[in-house]
Amino acid sequence: MQIALPTVRIGSSGVAPDLLNPRSVVYSARVRPLSQFERALVDRFGCSVHSFEHAPEARRRSALDVVSDERPPLSVLERVFLLMRQRGHGHIDLLRLDLAGAEYATIEALAGSELRPCQLIVGFHHHLPHLSLAHTERALTQLNELGYRIFDCQPSGHEYSLALV
Repeated sequence: MQIALPTVRIGSSGVAPDLLNPRSVVYSARVRPLSQFERALVDRFGCSVHSFEHAPEARRRSALDVVSDERPPLSVLERVFLLMRQRGHGHIDLLRLDLAGAEYATIEALAGSELRPCQLIVGFHHHLPHLSLAHTERALTQLNELGYRIFDCQPSGHEYSLALV
């Protein structure tokens, strides 16, 4: 389930530099705004980074607390596919997921799709009250079945870097 790849640290995340270059396409789905990680990728590799925030609970509400947009929010993967179409991307070299618990559903959706980024960096949030380490183990097993192998892990066990082999 693990492979040895040359790895560089971008912040606290492990990245396989041999799999990135100036033509690489990176998508970063986060619950927080653009981070130093995305900026450092551009500086170091000259690649194209497309970052978006995922916060469906932050949809606009009126003074009467009625949701003003009746359409359901897009899932993370639906948003990625929409952005890929809009930007003319046929592939993703690196997909980073830091979604405060939504990473599990996103991995499930990824398994049911054709999308296979070359690298994944996933922040797992099994420390949240409604999640457990078993959720992370199940997600990592699912990624392994898709052909991904771990090449880096933070000591805390909350962030994994995986490559498609």
